[in-house]
Amino acid sequence: GLSVTGEVHPDQILRNSTARPGDRLVLTKPLGTGALVAAAKAGKLAPAAFDALVTCMITLNDVGVRLWAAGASAATDVTGFGLSGHALEMALGADVKLTIDTASLPQLPDAQALCGAGFTCGGTNANADFTQARCLFSPSLASDMIGLVHDPQTSGGLLIAVPAERCDELIAVVNEADALCAAVVGTVSARGGNDPYLEFS
Repeated sequence: GLSVTGEVHPDQILRNSTARPGDRLVLTKPLGTGALVAAAKAGKLAPAAFDALVTCMITLNDVGVRLWAAGASAATDVTGFGLSGHALEMALGADVKLTIDTASLPQLPDAQALCGAGFTCGGTNANADFTQARCLFSPSLASDMIGLVHDPQTSGGLLIAVPAERCDELIAVVNEADALCAAVVGTVSARGGNDPYLEFS
């Protein structure tokens, strides 16, 4: 089905294919909904973590309407293809390289540990298969973190590219909109011919 829920000026559309070298990457929700849902189904999720999971999934991404005015150059949601899949689409669309600092990634409670303990779904493996030929992981990254970046998200946040000189302005706008977070998680750079499109450090 199709539902038209609003209007946008044609000169103010944010696409997932227009990130530019020099941009910073900002994420507006923590990762880990797929792993926490799997743990909840198995009866292995603590009540506080369950509450955080529900809050994450019911929080709207209504900050999106403010991003163009705040200087964003590109944006995508982070949903079923996980952070890896949606970030790769952004990189492919603009023919740039995205470098993501995994230490900066916001996480739901116990998300990384749950990924490491095997709480996952088929979508995680599909996302890993989809991205592997164009994605590079630092040798120092453990399998639980790699699982987290492939984790499919339900009602995940927005991954936003913004020029470095306007990053603080955009973060302020995201925080004023009561988003769950406004974490700077990476950078955009020009891509050489043999470079991966996406790198996790």
